[in-house]
Amino acid sequence: SLDLIGNTLTKTGAGTMNINNNLSPGGGTVSITAGVLGGSGEVGGDVDNQGGAISPGNSPGVMEIDGHYSQGADASLLIELAGTDAGLSDLLSVGGIASLSGQIAVTLLDGFQPALGDDFDVLDFGAIEGECNDILLPSLSDGLAWDVSALYSNGSLSIIPEPASWVLLGVMIALGVAANRRRV
Repeated sequence: SLDLIGNTLTKTGAGTMNINNNLSPGGGTVSITAGVLGGSGEVGGDVDNQGGAISPGNSPGVMEIDGHYSQGADASLLIELAGTDAGLSDLLSVGGIASLSGQIAVTLLDGFQPALGDDFDVLDFGAIEGECNDILLPSLSDGLAWDVSALYSNGSLSIIPEPASWVLLGVMIALGVAANRRRV
């Protein structure tokens, strides 16, 4: 356990700093200006990410921020997915307000390929402000698409049929209804 006693811990440089235990800012802040803040630990206060990246877990895992999390326009949240079972996907859990900008970048680990109906809880928060400028998502199998519509309401990403599949289904239903009307 590390207590900052109200001071600011600033992460600079291209390297990675992992928090795998408890870090108590004691009224201070963890500030990321470059590089990566990762690990499966708990930050007992606020995190200000203005130019680096947050990578929850240890490929994959959970990082907890008990206070507020702010992510600037030049910052990233890196999410790894390796399955739908607990512990197989990254989660950033923010107890306070998550103020978002910048980007979220999702990668798939160990050859994992999401399937239709899969749902991933990648971001928990007490409240949310703003939206990321970019959401970078990996390619999926034919006929599948990412649904990001719930990301800013409940922090999840899910897998749905790609829109072209819905249009085709609608056309097939319409043709079936028209054919049934002709028979009557």
